[in-house]
Amino acid sequence: MQKSLAGGDWNGFLHRICEGTEQIHGIAERRNSDEIQEKIDQGYTITVGCFDFDMYDKNKKLYAEDVGGHYMTITGVTDDGYIEVSSWGEKYYIKSDDPGIDDYQIVKFE
Repeated sequence: MQKSLAGGDWNGFLHRICEGTEQIHGIAERRNSDEIQEKIDQGYTITVGCFDFDMYDKNKKLYAEDVGGHYMTITGVTDDGYIEVSSWGEKYYIKSDDPGIDDYQIVKFE
């Protein structure tokens, strides 16, 4: 019996929707900015799960503090070490060393 999404089975959910794709999992591992950008440049899609983290606007000013649990797509890395994310179609930034970063999901769609 599979858990529902409400039960927190996000990894199972991602595995089911990505069946038939090449997957490299970075669950609960810290990734450095260079490695993240390298994977994006190679055509991988990377999502990041965060809990109790801070989001910044394009000017790197604090937009939201202690945001609850949220998954986002990483769209790039800035020269000053921020991770650029898409959240509901809007661009925001997270500090790459934010302790609220929980896990990464790295997938390449063929």
